[in-house]
Amino acid sequence: MQWAAQLAVSVQKTLLQAPAEACDSGLFWRPATSTLVTEALPGGDRVGLRVNDFTLVTLHERRTLAELPLHRQTFADALAWLETLLGVRGLERPRRALPPHAVQNGGPFGAPLGEALSELGTWFSNGQRILETVELGHPWASPIRCWPRRFGVAALLRVGATGAPVAVGMSPGDHRYDEPYYYVAPRRPPRNVILPKLELGARWHSDGWVGAVLTRTDLDSRGHTVHAQQFVQHAVAVVADLLTQDASVRSSEGR
Repeated sequence: MQWAAQLAVSVQKTLLQAPAEACDSGLFWRPATSTLVTEALPGGDRVGLRVNDFTLVTLHERRTLAELPLHRQTFADALAWLETLLGVRGLERPRRALPPHAVQNGGPFGAPLGEALSELGTWFSNGQRILETVELGHPWASPIRCWPRRFGVAALLRVGATGAPVAVGMSPGDHRYDEPYYYVAPRRPPRNVILPKLELGARWHSDGWVGAVLTRTDLDSRGHTVHAQQFVQHAVAVVADLLTQDASVRSSEGR
């Protein structure tokens, strides 16, 4: 799925000339159609990946203009289809490391797994809904996007006395967790504080990045949304406090 999403990312980065530091040129999630879409391209069209049936689409507003089921297509075939459709050449290939897959060596995309894709769409929609409530409570929050490299929906907040950046998001699972999880992770981990015990069944993650995590296993199945919202609010408050403490210690040491 991450490789398929890169098809839309390739269009966005090439036609909108996204800078190299643009955090993978994230896509937007449309819950009503279970589609990851680009920003509006010149002319107003968008390219998207419809998740529930694993189909590449071009759109204008809410109308589908063309579609290509990705089953048995190679990455190069799909990219050529987009180039022909959009009248462009030289769409940028992925540069960042993605999970190994046959498509990176010219193999075709596999058959869509209907039930799994439907569940993936549900997690994306739930994650976006929860992040929207977080956005409302913060004066500075980035747009909610899907970052194809991590492949989850996320927003960036600025918290604490210093306005430090903190990523808040939902991942459908990766090499660290083989299940969906919510996370709150500061861009710059605090180094001069002790991480306190988290509430609501959450835990601290420290392998490769530092942040609070709540996995599907630890979610209350009877109140998924409420539990996840409570976790995010709790974790953001804890992380903001830690970052403020850390900044205070560093400031004192610098005197």
